[in-house]
Amino acid sequence: MITDGHDEHSAGTLESWRNAIDGVSRGVFLAIAGDTSDPACATAESVEDAPELRALANEVQQGMFVSICQVDYAAALREALSLFQKSDPCDSFMPPTDG
Repeated sequence: MITDGHDEHSAGTLESWRNAIDGVSRGVFLAIAGDTSDPACATAESVEDAPELRALANEVQQGMFVSICQVDYAAALREALSLFQKSDPCDSFMPPTDG
């Protein structure tokens, strides 16, 4: 998920989002969002803090939160890819059925 603010449009609660994500046994949840504790975001007028997304990323099994104000996302994306590869998503993927 990538946003420069908090999520005020998605249905559900932090708990229901966490349960849905944790229900998926493989994968990584990466939130790139507003972080007003990041000095680079503190001066950006259009960036809003995203405490719900930060909490969600911190609570799910393989979650990561990255400030949208970072100059370079390469290290965070490499870390997310490494977590994803370690989760071995393809070996256990079961496509949904039409039932």
